Amino acid sequence: MPPDEVFKRTIQFGAFELKMDTGELRKNGMRVKLQGKAFQILQALLDRPGEVVSREYLKSRLWPSDTFVDFESGLNTAANRLRLTLGDSAENPRFIETVARSGYRFIGAIVEIPAHPVEIQAPTDASAEDTPTPGRLRWTHAAAGVFLAAAAVVLAYWAAHRAPVPSSFRQITFRSGTVTSARFGPDAGTILYSADWDGTGNQMFLANTVSPESRQLEFKPARLASVSPSTELALLFADPAKGNNGITLGRVPLNGGAPLTVANGVAGAEWTPDGKGLAVFRIGSRESVVEFPVGKLYRTAGTISDLRISPQGDAFAFLEHPLRGDDGGLVKLIDRNSAAKDLSTNWASAGGLAWSPSGREVWFAAGQTGIRRTLYSVTLRGKLRQIASVPGTLTLYDISKAGRALVGIDRSRLMIGASVGDDESKESDLSWFDWSHAQDISADGKFLLFDETGDGGGPNHSVYLRNVRADSTVRLGDGQAVALSPDVKWALALNPKKPTNLSLLPIGPETPRMLSGHGLTYNWARYFPDGQRLLVGGSFPGKPLRLFVQPVSGGEPVPLNPDVYLSSAIVSPDGKQIAGFSQNRRTVIVPASGGEPKELPIPFPAAPLQWSKDGKALFVRRLESGATLQVLRVDLATSQYRLWKDLAPSDRVGLSGMLDMVMSQDEHSYAYSYTRVLSELFVVDGWL
Repeated sequence: MPPDEVFKRTIQFGAFELKMDTGELRKNGMRVKLQGKAFQILQALLDRPGEVVSREYLKSRLWPSDTFVDFESGLNTAANRLRLTLGDSAENPRFIETVARSGYRFIGAIVEIPAHPVEIQAPTDASAEDTPTPGRLRWTHAAAGVFLAAAAVVLAYWAAHRAPVPSSFRQITFRSGTVTSARFGPDAGTILYSADWDGTGNQMFLANTVSPESRQLEFKPARLASVSPSTELALLFADPAKGNNGITLGRVPLNGGAPLTVANGVAGAEWTPDGKGLAVFRIGSRESVVEFPVGKLYRTAGTISDLRISPQGDAFAFLEHPLRGDDGGLVKLIDRNSAAKDLSTNWASAGGLAWSPSGREVWFAAGQTGIRRTLYSVTLRGKLRQIASVPGTLTLYDISKAGRALVGIDRSRLMIGASVGDDESKESDLSWFDWSHAQDISADGKFLLFDETGDGGGPNHSVYLRNVRADSTVRLGDGQAVALSPDVKWALALNPKKPTNLSLLPIGPETPRMLSGHGLTYNWARYFPDGQRLLVGGSFPGKPLRLFVQPVSGGEPVPLNPDVYLSSAIVSPDGKQIAGFSQNRRTVIVPASGGEPKELPIPFPAAPLQWSKDGKALFVRRLESGATLQVLRVDLATSQYRLWKDLAPSDRVGLSGMLDMVMSQDEHSYAYSYTRVLSELFVVDGWL
């Protein structure tokens, strides 16, 4: 019996699970009706994931050669029925992509769940009187050989896919706050981690799997980057006034001593397996790079996290996040020839990565929707399998040589605090679901544009408009919110999986429209006051981020000259100037028609938030203000500044970051976003 008849296959993609032999489709464990041609199309696409399956092949598979039917119409109808069942769309596909004039392609990430083999039983009713003749004896031996071969296949498959040893979790941390990094020590019974407990800032701790106590290490506030085989630590010391450029990489023995500075402007580091060298990555304002030992191995306009070196020291793996400010992304591999390739892509959230002890797999935590993550492994050839799923947001920190996993399980929320109208003493919680992010507010403070990119926002995220005075909220469409038009008739939205287009979502009865970047990858956009043009931050393939001006009507993005990029960029009320935060961490103003940036003489790093209504002042955020969001009003003529607001939620337990603020032009309303993360650290046995 062929193996594909002996073993049942089950394919998992997104929230769906399909039994390939029976056609049983389930979504989140609930049975979904899918029959006939629609199932046959899905089965054909899942047999060849990532490949174009031609219309001709599908016709031959769905209809016998002697069948007389309108193939084109029938195929289109079946494909549409399949998309409807999966909640997919041809315009913004998550699973099934239409390839023009060719066929269809399955583009979602799939996991093949190991199946239990069908039991094969030997005959039990043979008669002793039925003595075989020599010819029959030869046949019996041959049949026995076939049976033994089949049994060997079954046993081999069972050995490879037998039920795993039940996993066991040992909790390491018990305090309220956020774990920011963790690694095993060389003996795998020791755990080193950095955490922000009770809002006191990042501190270093030493723990073990025997005792529930953790001991604080006597280092100045730092985040753990890596642990060498000789128990030397690589630590990251931050100067909040300098952002990523102010992070210093130091090396220090575990038993104490003064840190030795290795490099500046480093966002992360990893020891080589022999403990003699460090690979690093940097996140700049326009691009991010991986370096080892001194040369640039890889660069991207996005951001990088979780850099890890293989146990053999001949390859690098890391997470790349193409859209800045979003943790969605892909697993990247750099091989011994310094060639980079994608191992696993299109994850809505990804956090935490480690090599298996053999070096043949990369393990990582990621989710296809929302912020919840599942543990997966991927081979160096790109074969994906699911390891484990837990309630909460999973982060993989390390895997020991013995196969123990060190993971964090977080309860995370992105929340909105707001004050609306003249009563500035009253602040409200405007959070909607689990990951609410305030993105823009109308000039009069009546309407708040926000998005939901967690579990509550659905697989394609959701854009919402809240009438804060009427206390009503309406969902505008899919995507991440970007900006509100000055006339409050349109909302810009971005699909992080396809950031080469912007969606124009109507607030009234109009029809949604798409705005093409003509090859540009959008990072953000702002409306000019006339509502006819956009200021865009983005990049073309292989190029760093820069500023562009693009007509809302659909023309091509025109680069602002000279080549410049500003974060936190905002357009003046008259549309003639752009204020932003430069690469050298200065607040600058650039002519919207092009020209050299002019620095404002503010004696500290500050990111612009809003122009005053008359254009004579800037509201800026002071970047080294610690756990609060300090908003200052800067007079542009005199450069004098004063504190306008010092914002923070009343409950600061687990407060892990104050993101940004939007404010109305009349200065009477504002909303700000902040993250709250409560972490628990575990050592897990039984996954490997």
